[in-house]
Amino acid sequence: MIEGEEVRECLMEAGCTKVAVIMEEGDCVSLIVEVRGKRFLVAVHRGSAAYYAKVVPEELAHTSSCSTLAYYPHGLYAFSNSLRGLCQEIVTKASRMIGWVRER
Repeated sequence: MIEGEEVRECLMEAGCTKVAVIMEEGDCVSLIVEVRGKRFLVAVHRGSAAYYAKVVPEELAHTSSCSTLAYYPHGLYAFSNSLRGLCQEIVTKASRMIGWVRER
């Protein structure tokens, strides 16, 4: 099981300016995060050997469900062996997408 508050605190430490837990679904937590003024939906999963997340710009997402967001065609995945490393990767992926969304 993964705790939403633990993920929220980790993302704040990694550089997100705002983080809100949307829902907790067993081994997944969905959140809305703000990075450099842009909002993203994030589904954080705890697998058997590692953590992974799907990061999607808010304006391109039509769902906040962990199971549905994983199959959504937009966004980037992040992977790490630790939650702290995953949170840093989420901020990196979100920062990378800021330019992509502006160009649309």
